Amino acid sequence: MEGDNEGTSKVRRKKKLPRFKQYRRAVDLKNPEFRLGMQFENRQVLKEALREYSIIHGRKLFFEKNDKTRVKAICNGGLKCPFLVYASQINQDVQTFVIKKLSLEHTCGRVEKLKFANPKWICDRFSSKIKRNTYWNLKAFQGEVLESYHVRVSKTQVYRAKKLAKAQIEGNYIQQYARLWDYAEQLKKTNKGSTVKIKCDMVGGEAIFKRIYVCLVACKKGFLEGCRPVIGVDACHLKGPYPGQILTAVGVNGNNGLFPIAYVVAEIVNKDSWIWFLSLLIEDLGIRNGLSWAFISDKQKGLIPAIAHVLPTAEHRMCVRHLYNNFRATHVGLTLKHMLWAAARATTIPWWEAEMDKMKEEDLEAWKWLVQRPPNNWTRSHFHTRYKCDLLLNNLCESFNAAIIDARDNSILTCLESIRMYVMLRMANRRAACGKWKHPIGPRIFKIIEKNKMGASQCIPRLAGDKMYQVSHMYGGEFVVDLAAMSCSCRR
Repeated sequence: MEGDNEGTSKVRRKKKLPRFKQYRRAVDLKNPEFRLGMQFENRQVLKEALREYSIIHGRKLFFEKNDKTRVKAICNGGLKCPFLVYASQINQDVQTFVIKKLSLEHTCGRVEKLKFANPKWICDRFSSKIKRNTYWNLKAFQGEVLESYHVRVSKTQVYRAKKLAKAQIEGNYIQQYARLWDYAEQLKKTNKGSTVKIKCDMVGGEAIFKRIYVCLVACKKGFLEGCRPVIGVDACHLKGPYPGQILTAVGVNGNNGLFPIAYVVAEIVNKDSWIWFLSLLIEDLGIRNGLSWAFISDKQKGLIPAIAHVLPTAEHRMCVRHLYNNFRATHVGLTLKHMLWAAARATTIPWWEAEMDKMKEEDLEAWKWLVQRPPNNWTRSHFHTRYKCDLLLNNLCESFNAAIIDARDNSILTCLESIRMYVMLRMANRRAACGKWKHPIGPRIFKIIEKNKMGASQCIPRLAGDKMYQVSHMYGGEFVVDLAAMSCSCRR
């Protein structure tokens, strides 16, 4: 009988033991539910669960007691709201907290603005979405938080949350600068034949980053084998806590589109940074004779003397749009604008002189301003025909700068990788597009030829010698065409 009584008492004692539910952060944090006797790994996990409960249910929770051994959370949403969660440490040797008092009843209403919905919480909850879309619009981000959690947050909060998330995803800016050498080696390893150069200054025995130059082997090879000897150069601002400049060099492909050649991230735009960039570019492209090359740019600081220093015999064209922007600051009017562009488009020197005389008659001061600019920098009449390119604008560089505008807002490694990714995708997409061409030449070139055919119908050719013709235009004008040299005295 005694044995039976002992067995019965053991069963009864087992039934009286409380069944504690352990809180599992990975599962329960999505919608925390509290029970009397629930165990938490430590105080931080318990507080996180209470904060998440506060946000999900829209309740103004407040930690009335918050020390190493106990946590007491109450609701400040209304007068005498009975909600209460009191938990304490099981013992001094274990960090586990257990709920000892619990009342989940609320007499208050839901609120939309909560102090626990701070930038860190927003960052933790939406970091994966920010990673997929680092350029998430702040207003759209606010709407997503409101829709997901029914909580209103400010633009400042979501901006700071994005900043925290990007720092977590990309690593902080200083760490990325320290990894530039690893990035350079990896780039050269995966793109054999590419050139990556880093320039630093030594200050107190420590290397301080100044510039990085990147010329991918595909860009170098493609430019030398398939592009005309014309290079557009430009610079644009690099944003972020460590501002700088991105210097770019682009070519003109067989369809009159842009062809990226090389790029540099530099500390500043000046003569020294341009000389460093152009010297490396010249070495990469194997340029020996400047007479065979033409550069086009706007009036970037230090660029004109830099080109004159590294390639004094190269042709240097100035973007006519930027020239006109300077011109109209003191000489306004649609008539003068048309006259300037007519002079720029003139293909022969007599034609250019005639257009300049028209401007002189219209406005002497405007003529004086323009005649001071060397004509070989801005008018087709003075461009050499060996380059087979009559570009007046540096819009190819501007297109490239616009394409990488989002990359310029990132930290250094992310910026460089975004530019490399853009170049890679552009090369692949252009290659795929070429396979769909209906003609052996590019669509843009085909349209130009078809347009020229219409003009050619107004011309009468007369044989003048071996592959030489005298061409008379029906509205006036006599020109010499040399088929062997593939040239015409009209220079178009």
